[in-house]
Amino acid sequence: MKRNLKAILLAIEMPKAMLLFCVASWLFNMSPKVQQIQLGIPSGLMGADIDSAIAGWLAMVLLPVAYAGYILSRFSRMEPFLILRLQTKRKAFLYRFCCCTACMLLYVILLVAPLLASCGLDAVICAAMLLFLEEVFWMLAYLSFCLFMNTISAGACVLMLVTGCYMACKHIPAAEQFVPTTWGMYCRTKSMFTEGALFGVFVLRLILSCTALFGIDTWICTMKKGKG
Repeated sequence: MKRNLKAILLAIEMPKAMLLFCVASWLFNMSPKVQQIQLGIPSGLMGADIDSAIAGWLAMVLLPVAYAGYILSRFSRMEPFLILRLQTKRKAFLYRFCCCTACMLLYVILLVAPLLASCGLDAVICAAMLLFLEEVFWMLAYLSFCLFMNTISAGACVLMLVTGCYMACKHIPAAEQFVPTTWGMYCRTKSMFTEGALFGVFVLRLILSCTALFGIDTWICTMKKGKG
């Protein structure tokens, strides 16, 4: 029964995600200038250049979070049914996270695949890994807010949080290495930027952050909503 439920829900949501993410991938691959955003925001940009780069990166990174809000708003109405089928509220929470993660993985693959024509396979794989891990991080942040407020308010909070982090990095460049918003940018690694950090450092930071946030989320869900 559980497998049938998962198959039904994914069948309902994934075709819509495929269409939306295909359109987004096409938009972000219309010109070489936009393609650079998929690898991150290069350091040293000034004035209007960095503002446009930040706007492009935010639009790209937050699209899956916005779509997740649509999924979660539907799941919230189906929560009693999910809990009944999955037996516990914690499992229902974890299932919502897995559905969002599946959509994010699809989005990242579609987004970076066209870069194979202009970048090497290794660079594309590394960029996809960093971008996916950052998407997971912000999705977990979004789910954290969703535990205490509705999906629209949670989305607004994540938008302000991500934008605030980028604005802080813009005015305080020394803070970039400590802020998660730049950890998902492949162009900040030594592979593309001489003064950047090792690729493994970015991966380790994101994995540790995601692990900690995932643990906190599941604990809050258990304590707030109960195990049963």
